[in-house]
Amino acid sequence: MKFKKLLVTTLVVGMSVFALAGAGKKADKELVLFTWQGMFPDEVIKDFEKQEDAKVIYSNFDSDETMLEKLTQAKGGDYDVVVADDYIVDKAIKDKLVKKLDKDKIKNIDQIDDYFKGQFYDKEDEYTVPFGGGIPLIVYNPKEVDFPITSYADLWNPKLKDSVALVANYRVLNGIALKTLGKSFNEENVDVLKEAGKKLEELAPNVRLIQDDNTQNALLNGEAKVALLYTCEV
Repeated sequence: MKFKKLLVTTLVVGMSVFALAGAGKKADKELVLFTWQGMFPDEVIKDFEKQEDAKVIYSNFDSDETMLEKLTQAKGGDYDVVVADDYIVDKAIKDKLVKKLDKDKIKNIDQIDDYFKGQFYDKEDEYTVPFGGGIPLIVYNPKEVDFPITSYADLWNPKLKDSVALVANYRVLNGIALKTLGKSFNEENVDVLKEAGKKLEELAPNVRLIQDDNTQNALLNGEAKVALLYTCEV
């Protein structure tokens, strides 16, 4: 499964991970890929199909939790490769919904930087390989916003009422609230976390929509003036 963001050293920064799901009853030349919509450009899929003389079935989910639910219902089957966030991969591995990698068939696995190895969800690197990384970023249309946005705290500005699009990841949203309060992304104090929750409630009037895939479309079509997006969406 894939890491979607970059390392999980903080709540806002995370990873996307590839993992092998259980084998279904599919043709030998058919690969069922399970991830967010838009993660792989059409030309990449088509080139892969041509190179491998195979058919890719691109199956999508809108959140990590939806992915885990579907993977659980299929008892690890129906999907060949899953790309999802680190924390949810941890759950999938513990529930025995994914298979160990055959590293002899992964040509470049030795070139993975040690920094990305031995993560909490797969300490022996048996089930996953890192896929991509980055940091959720604030993007806005300067023609629509009449003040400079320079920090997470600016998302709370009353001028942005009903105009902010957010990714649907509670770790990311909790993280920006904590940083706005001057706290660590990795805060564990329950009272501080409750304070962050109240801070997020104060953000609600500015929120136009919350979704975890193709959130950039709200910015592109003018529905939102400001968006907190994953690196790939940016």
